[in-house]
Amino acid sequence: MGRQTLKKRTVSTKFLRFSLIFFSMLLTVGMIYFFTVSRKSLTQESKLNTIDSVQRIVQEKNYLLTLFLEDGFRYSESIATFVMQDDIFDLSEGIALANATNKDSHQSINFFDTEGNLAIANESMQSSISDSSYFQTVMDGERTITNILFYSEEDMHPPMISLLVPIKASDGSVHGGVIYSYTIPEMEQKLTSESLLSLGNLILIDREKKILFGIDFFQTSDNFFDSSKEYFNNFNETLQSDMINNIDQMMGGYVEFESNSQNLVMIYESNELSGWTLVNLLYEDDLNDYTNAILKNYLRIFATGITLVILLYSFILLLSFKLLSTIDHRRRTLEHEKEELSDKTMKDSMTKLLNKSSGMEIINSIIEGSTPDHKHALFFIDIDNFKKINDTYGHDLGDEAIMNLSDYLRRNFRSHDVITRFGGDEFVVFVQNFPDAKVIPILADRLCMLIEESNRGSKIKFTISIGISMYPTHATNYDGMVACADKALYVSKNSGKNKYTIYNPLMDSEE
Repeated sequence: MGRQTLKKRTVSTKFLRFSLIFFSMLLTVGMIYFFTVSRKSLTQESKLNTIDSVQRIVQEKNYLLTLFLEDGFRYSESIATFVMQDDIFDLSEGIALANATNKDSHQSINFFDTEGNLAIANESMQSSISDSSYFQTVMDGERTITNILFYSEEDMHPPMISLLVPIKASDGSVHGGVIYSYTIPEMEQKLTSESLLSLGNLILIDREKKILFGIDFFQTSDNFFDSSKEYFNNFNETLQSDMINNIDQMMGGYVEFESNSQNLVMIYESNELSGWTLVNLLYEDDLNDYTNAILKNYLRIFATGITLVILLYSFILLLSFKLLSTIDHRRRTLEHEKEELSDKTMKDSMTKLLNKSSGMEIINSIIEGSTPDHKHALFFIDIDNFKKINDTYGHDLGDEAIMNLSDYLRRNFRSHDVITRFGGDEFVVFVQNFPDAKVIPILADRLCMLIEESNRGSKIKFTISIGISMYPTHATNYDGMVACADKALYVSKNSGKNKYTIYNPLMDSEE
């Protein structure tokens, strides 16, 4: 081996060693900076991310509370319709019905007449509610929700709240009311057992700021702000006043303070239907345990520091990496072009929703990964009299109706539900992993209502018909669910349109 060659290798080795030492020093300095100077700001940012995430969780819980109460009102209104036979309501018949239905200690049905007399009266319940504001609201033809302990005594029954609806005749006159009551623990279980991430302690307070349920050291029916002021130091009048003002205006938000040498955050969200407020109490330990947000920010800043070091190192070796950079740029360009081509292949050109084939592929993959414990629903949706719309208004406005329906579908369903343009004016929506079957009729009703409201003042008016099938109750594959939903859609079409129908196996025998 020649001396000149050996010298070149020695110089190259020294340069490589120097470059590695320089790179290591820069990396070490970057690490020190990262774990000292920037740690405080990162922790603060992660804390804000945590609060933002919990605010979204509380909003989801608030939505579940609304669904729970709406379901109770629907049940109460169905009872009111049932007992009003031939425009006559007999309180004695209410007694018989209440005795027959009140088998569950967690909930009960009661009735009252126009004088406020209750259908069932005993020592633990008052016999008349004529002096209550709730009674007058119902007699004015409105439904309402009571605060805690309406007509039960805490020493004999668990705390209860009641939903009240009027019993109306065909002419709209009020002949009494239905009281549907259930225990606070049952409502608490509904809100805390759903498959949503929970962090900290969830507290529910009523319109009078009394606690409906919450943590152990807060007693049910105590005033939330009085109890908080007594239990948490530094939860001062200013913080309470700002929070109460927002709650009274049905606004959400959060307050932050220090109590017993620990940081606390109260995140709150008001429920428009009931006037109640959900409060999520976060301790400092809860914030620190939420490591995902902190890790996300740490990794982002750390990656930025590493990138800067690599850029400096790359500057020294610029000529060596130039070819690699060019190749990498070309690769990324090809990947981008490939993604654009894939997007055009998967989506409908007009609505930008998934097309039939890609929607079917995605839904099939979800079903294949499901177990019998999973709950999915398939909505088959069709615009009523679409040919007449095209003939009357022209194809341009017909296309506009399709685009409007596409937008309503995006607004009505969740971001991870699969929305597909099946073809023409037909759409398929796959609602995956819903918490309770009662949600499905609510979604269908809300979609029809959304379209009806949009028709007001619009130059083009249309309605839809919906057929719905369930997994695994009705079918366990895509084709089976579509077939069942199509039969249900046929029933909706033939029974007047502008409605939804859930598949029933009896439909098979009617073909």
